[in-house]
Amino acid sequence: MGHSETRHENDVALNLSPYLSPYVTRRNRARRSASRRESTEHSAGTAIAGRPPRSETRGPRRHPQRHSTRKQRDAEEETPTRGSAAPKGWPGTARRPRTRACRRSAAPTALKRYCQKLPWLAPLFLCIFTVLLYTRLWSAPHPHPNPLRGWRLRLPGARPPRYAYATLLCGDARMLRAVSVLLHSLRTRGRTAYPILVLTTPDLPTAAQHRLERLGGTVIRRPPLPYPFGLNAGRLRDNKPCRYSKLHLWSLTEYDKIVFLDGDTLVLWPLDDLFHRYDELSAAPDLYPDTFNSGVMVLQPRLRTYRQMLQVYRNTSSYNLGDQGFLNAFFGERWMSGRRRHHLPLSYNVLLKYRDTLLWSQLENHTRVLHFTGETKPWNWHRSSHHDWERQLDPEMYYLWMQVDREVRNVSLPPDVQRHCDAEAAALRQVGGNLQRRFPLRDRYSVVIGTYDRADLLQRLLQTHYRHALWRRSNDSTEHTDRLIDKIFIVWHDPQRPPPTDWLRGLSRSRIQLLVQQRDSLNNRFNPLGTALRTRAVLIVDDDIRVQHDDTAFAFRVWQDQPHTLVGFFPRFHHHNEQRRKYEYLVSEPLNKSTASADKYRRYSMVLTKHMFMRSEYLFYYRCLLPDERIHHYVDRHRNCEDIACQCMVTGMSGAAPIAVRGAQPAEDYGTPGSGRPAGISAAHTHLISRSQCVHDFLTEFWANATALRYNEVVLERFVKVPFRKGNASELLRRRRAGGEGRRT
Repeated sequence: MGHSETRHENDVALNLSPYLSPYVTRRNRARRSASRRESTEHSAGTAIAGRPPRSETRGPRRHPQRHSTRKQRDAEEETPTRGSAAPKGWPGTARRPRTRACRRSAAPTALKRYCQKLPWLAPLFLCIFTVLLYTRLWSAPHPHPNPLRGWRLRLPGARPPRYAYATLLCGDARMLRAVSVLLHSLRTRGRTAYPILVLTTPDLPTAAQHRLERLGGTVIRRPPLPYPFGLNAGRLRDNKPCRYSKLHLWSLTEYDKIVFLDGDTLVLWPLDDLFHRYDELSAAPDLYPDTFNSGVMVLQPRLRTYRQMLQVYRNTSSYNLGDQGFLNAFFGERWMSGRRRHHLPLSYNVLLKYRDTLLWSQLENHTRVLHFTGETKPWNWHRSSHHDWERQLDPEMYYLWMQVDREVRNVSLPPDVQRHCDAEAAALRQVGGNLQRRFPLRDRYSVVIGTYDRADLLQRLLQTHYRHALWRRSNDSTEHTDRLIDKIFIVWHDPQRPPPTDWLRGLSRSRIQLLVQQRDSLNNRFNPLGTALRTRAVLIVDDDIRVQHDDTAFAFRVWQDQPHTLVGFFPRFHHHNEQRRKYEYLVSEPLNKSTASADKYRRYSMVLTKHMFMRSEYLFYYRCLLPDERIHHYVDRHRNCEDIACQCMVTGMSGAAPIAVRGAQPAEDYGTPGSGRPAGISAAHTHLISRSQCVHDFLTEFWANATALRYNEVVLERFVKVPFRKGNASELLRRRRAGGEGRRT
């Protein structure tokens, strides 16, 4: 190989260096310039020797002719060196390559082929990259119509953008549990690595700060802003004065963008795309016209905006007397003018209020952020007593929140209970959380009988009392009172001894279901029953209680008129002993002879589960949604008081007092002492003392500062005849005078 050939090979390498590295040295650039000059001189000489000038050619320059055979193409593969004659098949000179990498005649054959195909491969690779990019972006749930909007080209060496999530926690730490769940859901469900800021007031306890930091939060303390409106009990309860501290977010200028989430939200899917797609101020529309909900916002901190807000917020009206009304007044025009740039999709802020609208069917399975608006929350529903509790409480979504909450607190339900709760949650999910579709039968009820070791008593009860109801055909009418029963569920509490095999002989196996429990617990009588339960009402019955079907049917009709409360035949009373400073449990209200009325009216505040009607979904509420699992542990430890806990839950949730019913025939109780049968738990001499302690602990610890038990003095019974006595006016006056003289004496 000669010196000239070596030089040409180096020229080719130098010519490819710009494609191998974007940064070249000054020496390489000088050598490349010299090579270009030599190439220009050589090309000019070749043109003079090998072909006539441009002006002497006939017609316009034509593209080199293609070779149709492989043999002709192979003959042209040998590229001539500089200064040699033009190859055969080309009109006067070598073919001009399409890229700079192919300009040197000494380039390898494979490189030439690649350069000739490059104009076709580049668009192909670009199309493949575009398809993969859009597939990746649109694979996430609910992408924006323009996934690339908001992307910015960042120059090399530029500072990367600083993003963060933020939430608000008032100093009283009433929302500490909810904010902890939000932080955990952002890390686990949201899968974000950005900082999570917790904006709070200086009076936050140190223990609460340590708890938030363990969950990955960064606590930022700021002084509270003065509330611009008057204070009352309702506004203090809703923490409206503290919510104006949200304006401090615009002072955190060390971050380029902040995604704010209220403490009562739950993240179900990643949200990092909000930083790239939206600018300030972006939020989802609210149910009110032309307003946005401030529960989820994308904002950009700026000191100028922060100072303007502090100057005008005291004199700016707010339609809800809170921060949301002020933010709508401050950013409303900008938010309305840029619908595509500032309107978040509803899936980023799904309010439970949407459940009553047509939007719920589209948002239910595509929710990224759940927002528990209203006074009823997943952590306080059992004690809220709100008048609109039924509209605000969503069992399916509350169960999602409770699952994350138990992960934060590192607690779990027993395996058998967890299985029942998951099955009921799946059944609710299939019907979209609609309780009317979940329990379609409203004119019948199901019976839940709890038993432990009295199989003979239960067998006799089934054979003599429920036999006709179990033999009813599906097409029979419901005129007879014993034909209102849809199914009977028997809860066998003894895990050590299996139930007898022949005690259901002669009964309808399709309409009776035996539930053998894995552990002994009085809470098992409230376990969800799965898809086999179809009725809206359930009758909780002990195995030693027998009530006539006519009286039971009357109690069922009473419950249909008042389905929010508990209806039963065994009322009980509680009161607060001022001397002992303790709550007490009594069978009936004691009467003071000096102040008692002539008819001796008595009050009651609870009904027992001996024979009680309740809504079917209350089983799921009690066993799976109670925010404090210590209630279940308390019942298991004392082996008592599950009916008191259930009554506290229902009254604390709905604010409705129980209703007692009196039957035409007295109820038969075979579990009391002297009945000839094994006595139940209530026969112990310490029964009243134990239940008094239960009432005191429930009302002072688990339902503190809440109205968990309400009094009622109405007892309903079937109408027979209104008693009255006839008389004349003179007799009435004589009786009145005699009564007045008796009082004077």
